[in-house]
Amino acid sequence: MKNKPKLLDYVRREICLRHYSIRTAQANVSWIRRYILFHHKRHPKEMGKKEIEEFLSHLAKHRKVAASTQNQAFNALIFLYRQVLNLDVGDGIKAPLKEHLRYVKRLHDNELTKNLGQVYLPYALARKYPTSDRQWAW
Repeated sequence: MKNKPKLLDYVRREICLRHYSIRTAQANVSWIRRYILFHHKRHPKEMGKKEIEEFLSHLAKHRKVAASTQNQAFNALIFLYRQVLNLDVGDGIKAPLKEHLRYVKRLHDNELTKNLGQVYLPYALARKYPTSDRQWAW
């Protein structure tokens, strides 16, 4: 008798059916695994918007991840709930993420006024885009 596939097996199957890249698949599975472990191995069906917000807040406040990283985790969780579990956690979950991004943008702008907030760029890239080291996208 075969074991029933586990949740992450279903995630991998759904990603494969949608022809996502291998790196996207690995990243999504990794973020979903971290989300489950963060909530002490509770099944995502038992959780929802509140737990997603807690996880994303933890990433921002305690793990100090970049906004783009937090967004990647958010998209992986939305994929899990919408495509794998067929549950809608609602668009209201984006509000805390957008508020956090506004906060980080204000910090970035504040640092730029103090001549901070720059990143290192390799020489050719720095020559090609001389102001890129101060742009919000980095």
